[in-house]
Amino acid sequence: MEQEIKLLEAIVKCSEMGQGTLDRPSEINENGFFADTMRIQRGEYDAIREEASRMLAAMGEDPGQLSAFEKLSTAVGIKMNTLTDKSARHMAEMLIQGSTMGIVDLTKAIRDNPGAGEAAHQLASRLLRSMQRDVEELKSYL
Repeated sequence: MEQEIKLLEAIVKCSEMGQGTLDRPSEINENGFFADTMRIQRGEYDAIREEASRMLAAMGEDPGQLSAFEKLSTAVGIKMNTLTDKSARHMAEMLIQGSTMGIVDLTKAIRDNPGAGEAAHQLASRLLRSMQRDVEELKSYL
């Protein structure tokens, strides 16, 4: 059960980070197709985070969330990175880098928690596939 909790917490954290990373680019973006791409990605992150949170709650666990420092650090980093270049190309590059970090973190969590239940592993795999698909889709904006 401990491994399942750890994996679900990693899913919540990773999907919440993905959502937060999309906020600033969504606010300043001027490319309609890129906006659609980000909206779809954000929706998938939200659905997966909600499912992981429900699974944790059913186990009597608090799904938790990113710390205020993590949220602030991400927001400030993105804001600084987009001060001089607000192009879809630049934002896609930033999102690819963030998704790649998420893929690495989630892959480690999956491998570190082989005893987690099948449902948690399926949800983690769904998030992993989603992030990989996002990277491929974002490449079209480079």
